[in-house]
Amino acid sequence: MKTLKVIKYNISSLTRSLIIFYSILAIMAILLTILLLFVEDGDSGINTNYSDTSTFIYAMIIGVVFFAEYFKAYLQNGISRKTMFKGYLGSFGVFALILAAAQVVFSLLGLKLSFLKSLADLIYYQRFDSIPLAMKTLEIFLIYLSMFLFVIFFGLFLGILFTKLTKIMKAIIPVSFALSIIALVTLDGNFWKWAVANWFGRVLQFMGGFTYSTEGNPYFLIGSGICLAGLFSLFSWLMMRRATLKE
Repeated sequence: MKTLKVIKYNISSLTRSLIIFYSILAIMAILLTILLLFVEDGDSGINTNYSDTSTFIYAMIIGVVFFAEYFKAYLQNGISRKTMFKGYLGSFGVFALILAAAQVVFSLLGLKLSFLKSLADLIYYQRFDSIPLAMKTLEIFLIYLSMFLFVIFFGLFLGILFTKLTKIMKAIIPVSFALSIIALVTLDGNFWKWAVANWFGRVLQFMGGFTYSTEGNPYFLIGSGICLAGLFSLFSWLMMRRATLKE
């Protein structure tokens, strides 16, 4: 019963931010539609996946801030860490379902409004052009569901990690990470003949199912998302068992 209460409380806490977020996306879509009315022939060549990018960022932020926001309150109200984590699994699962369903709606709108083409449409356009709409819709939904689960639990992992760090380390780590990326790109381009970039590209190609097919296989991406979500949820649980909030 406690787990169900945690899930309900988490979902109710997310509802307001969901309404605000999708209201903003809807307003942006309306404004872009109005803008295209003033373009000759109603086609400006605009092709954007702003809803995908915004939603991925939003999902990660929710994962990051949600832990620190409610962890202390749950403990003070006698909610165990195990119950809390199961509540996160349930509520984040529902949250990912809602986000994935919304992205399917944007993808279907993209059939009429070219600027609303989803990232999944752009990646797997060859496959989606040759399969029934119902199958395409299902695959897009599963792609986004798996990816949102991964992003949310990656955010939760980062949120728990940062609660274990001092203020100095919280400032040092992001800067060190950015400098490391710059150094890696510089070394890779100047000394390693882009070996690291090529390897990373092959990994992404495999995850997208393009290693064995030119049109790609979305089920590779779906499986990759589920595996990564499971991995980071496991990491999150291992860290949550000993997590403490610094005052």
